[in-house]
Amino acid sequence: MELIKIENNDLTLVEGAIKEIKKFQKAQLQLELMEQQLKRAFQEAMEKTGISKWTTPDGSFKVTYIGETTGNTFDSKRFKEEHPDLYSEYQKPTVRKAYVKLS
Repeated sequence: MELIKIENNDLTLVEGAIKEIKKFQKAQLQLELMEQQLKRAFQEAMEKTGISKWTTPDGSFKVTYIGETTGNTFDSKRFKEEHPDLYSEYQKPTVRKAYVKLS
């Protein structure tokens, strides 16, 4: 489905494209909410029963419970404030892939 046309180095949306994009965004949001609800329900049930792995009878869908963990992170903001010379010495450039944001 072609939604965008390029004419004279300018972008033109095909008629109804915005409506289609909004429809896709709404459907995506609804699916994300359904997935969150499903995950929450599985987590509550698995915590209640002590089950850590569950698979459908046909093996097409698996759920794994991963318990809470504690880890350590590096406080780069504080390190930058307390050791600005060292901070700049260890910085390295990173390239982020280009992307388009739809809103």
